[in-house]
Amino acid sequence: MKKIQILCIVVVMCLFVGAPFVLGAEIKFPARPVEMVVPFPPGGTADIAARIVMHQLSKELKIALTVVNKPGASGTIGAAGVAKGKPDGHMLLTGNAACLIIPSFFMKNVVFETERDFLPLAYVGESPSVLAVQSTSPFKTFDELVSFAKKNPGKLSYATSGGLSSVSTMNMEVVKNQAGLDIATIVYEGGGPSLAAILGGHVDIIASSIPALGAQVDAGKLRVLVTTKKLEEMPSIPTLKDKGYPMVVNWTGFFVSAKVPKEVHTRLVAAFDKALQNPEVIKKLKDAGYVPERKTPQEMSQFLKEQHNVVARIVKDTKIKK
Repeated sequence: MKKIQILCIVVVMCLFVGAPFVLGAEIKFPARPVEMVVPFPPGGTADIAARIVMHQLSKELKIALTVVNKPGASGTIGAAGVAKGKPDGHMLLTGNAACLIIPSFFMKNVVFETERDFLPLAYVGESPSVLAVQSTSPFKTFDELVSFAKKNPGKLSYATSGGLSSVSTMNMEVVKNQAGLDIATIVYEGGGPSLAAILGGHVDIIASSIPALGAQVDAGKLRVLVTTKKLEEMPSIPTLKDKGYPMVVNWTGFFVSAKVPKEVHTRLVAAFDKALQNPEVIKKLKDAGYVPERKTPQEMSQFLKEQHNVVARIVKDTKIKK
């Protein structure tokens, strides 16, 4: 009996002594290809950023990366998949205000809480939100558009994607609300279809972003009337702030499940940091219409809180409803 007791004690002691080595063992990451989830259709702002960053990040992680588009419910379906998926770092989220901040104000069935369920990894920067028209449009300025819309209620329409969860949509709805404009809102499933609508003459205006419209602006097919950020290449174009309107920032960042091991989060942050400092990546982001900016995960967390407060004030002050 004594021998059995002694043997049990020895086994227990071995387990306790060995535990630190087991717990402290290096976690194998990445162990397989990584999915970069874009919760929107191809061709939009978040999709553009993900595809630009993907190749360099793959080199940093030394593993294959795949961009996976999982659209639906204003981006919350794809975001929820990452939040509730296996927390091992092999599924990342390309996030923005459209899927991580705005939906909580207009949707009842959002199954995640951004601050609780996600950890920030990296901040890409701002992709200015704009209102644009065809280059053949009679509207040469934002003021001309507003003046015509006031005198001709119900005559104009604008294309957008994502409903009120879209930053560009929200900014346009703020303009309509505060200026008292009757402009029809035509919602398309993604940046690509809404772009096709304006180029095809099916709508008069498009509310989108520079990354999504940049190529058509450069080609002279679209004319930008107003932006959310002053741009060096468009010094004469006013911002919504210049015109007295509150606005939401159209930013993009990368996130991972809040339940991932600390070592995995640290590894991902370092890899993204290197990827986003790569000169070629920076150039491609700028060429796509982004204004690249670095933020630490801690700074991103604070930024998310600030943006949430901005949206809350806009919803309250303008009484925007779904």
